[in-house]
Amino acid sequence: MKQNKSLFPVAIFAVMLALFGMAVAVGQTQDTSGNALLKGTFQFRHVAVLNVDDNLDPSEIAATYGTITFDGAGNYTVAATSLDNTVGTAEPLNVSGTYAIGSNGAGYVANPLYPTDYNVYIYGAVSQGVYTGSSTESEGEDAIVNDIFIAIAAGATPTNASFTSSYQTGLIDFANADATAIKNALFELSPNGQGAFGTITLTGQASNQSASSLTQTVAGATYTFNSTGSATLTIPLPSRVSSADALFTGTKTMFQSADGNFILGWTTTGYDIFFGVKALASTATSSTSAGLYFTSALEDYSGVFGTDSYYGGTSDSGDSAGDVILHQRVNSPAALSIDYGSDDQILLSSNGTSGIDFLGYEYIFGDGGNAFVAIGTDGYYSLVVGLHAAAFSGSGVYLNPIGVVNAASYQPCAG
Repeated sequence: MKQNKSLFPVAIFAVMLALFGMAVAVGQTQDTSGNALLKGTFQFRHVAVLNVDDNLDPSEIAATYGTITFDGAGNYTVAATSLDNTVGTAEPLNVSGTYAIGSNGAGYVANPLYPTDYNVYIYGAVSQGVYTGSSTESEGEDAIVNDIFIAIAAGATPTNASFTSSYQTGLIDFANADATAIKNALFELSPNGQGAFGTITLTGQASNQSASSLTQTVAGATYTFNSTGSATLTIPLPSRVSSADALFTGTKTMFQSADGNFILGWTTTGYDIFFGVKALASTATSSTSAGLYFTSALEDYSGVFGTDSYYGGTSDSGDSAGDVILHQRVNSPAALSIDYGSDDQILLSSNGTSGIDFLGYEYIFGDGGNAFVAIGTDGYYSLVVGLHAAAFSGSGVYLNPIGVVNAASYQPCAG
């Protein structure tokens, strides 16, 4: 049974807020001892809902892509392009900003759209060479910013021949920035090292179609890596599906992370984002998903609850029952941000996929269990990204920076 987050707000203890520098702690000073964890040039995609209609569904969306360079000392520069549907043309975005990362990898990045406004900091975490988060405190100035931000470390320019790993991929697409044409999907991209993908099978949903779930098949998709390090993907229409009804089609831009474990892509003229994790190299077991994952998400329950976004943490026991405890800092135009907590159950199949959990998400794990992507189902249009937190250890009396939890509910740290 799907849970409604708005019915289950759970407050996190003050000790947890103090330890992890959460945005809701007024006057709290963010730990910056981990700033060096976020250093170098990253490719990023940022999809942000900036206004909503009477149903709280998106009416204004900004989609931004480009490079963000972190100096390891709390400062960044952005060279990017941003498209806002209320403007209609893409515009350059060249800004500087600040960031602060704690010892556990959690912290914030000043929002490139509003680099001097602390109310819309992007709270999240860096792990596995990826920073992801969401601007969860925008109600501080009665602004609407529901977003997902993903940045992957850039590396040497791949080639068609070097691109041979399969990637389990999640997508959300606000097609034409239209609330009546939202799509999400899970699929595997399997390149052959010669510029072509194997058959792509997508499972997902689309708000412009009556079916509660869709399966589409694409043959003949290709990729070409460019001298800039990007790849151009050409995705034909799925079999017997129109362009308006296709979950994933057209010309896409994609980057591979420096370590090869992740891909990040988008349509340069669109309002979509897709993120993939390298497929598992061995059979998944219950322990594959064990540990703490930093999470972020952008979602919309079209015509019902509207838009929301969050950053958080998911603590997976790795036991045979799939027991999970999660915490999300949820931001919605309908109310002040809340701390939402719940138990959950994620049961993995041998290929790293899951059934639908208590909140309506369907997961795929990859990167040796170090990351996952998930989408919403049954009318929840969601993209969720999860990154396994780094392992920490110390001698003598040692406070594990990811080990503090809510004493009543055992909810994990979250961003």
